Amino acid sequence: MQLDHGTMIPLHFLTPDMKLPIVPIVINTLAPPLPAPRRCFLLGQAVGEVVRQNARRIGVIATGGMSHDPGERDHGRIDESFDRQFLETMKLLDAERLKNYTVAQLRAAGAGAVELLNWIALGGALEGARGEVLAYEPVVPWATGIGAMAFNVMGTS
Repeated sequence: MQLDHGTMIPLHFLTPDMKLPIVPIVINTLAPPLPAPRRCFLLGQAVGEVVRQNARRIGVIATGGMSHDPGERDHGRIDESFDRQFLETMKLLDAERLKNYTVAQLRAAGAGAVELLNWIALGGALEGARGEVLAYEPVVPWATGIGAMAFNVMGTS
């Protein structure tokens, strides 16, 4: 499996020598049929259960652009309001809100915003965590809302 920029850039910073084992989980964010956000959240919960049962220290990451509409009718439009609201939902790990997003709501922020299904799955995996928004910027030259978060799971640093 060849991994794209969405995976390789974070891995470059997490394991520059690429010596840590990884288990990529790919969620379809490109073409119908797209999974429902609720299903992604439940997948995340299953991943979280496996991680918590393992004695090793395991990192779980999710990538994907926020509001953006690459090459589509609204290319260049960034929905900063949607992005900030989504970041707040992730920060609080509001399970009900994460599960109840719809693909249509994500698409309203741009066709590329369905990449947030990855973030929703992460939300399911992080039971008991607290989130912190590290950065958000509507990056006009990239026509994309860009956000970064960190989560502290109780008992870890």
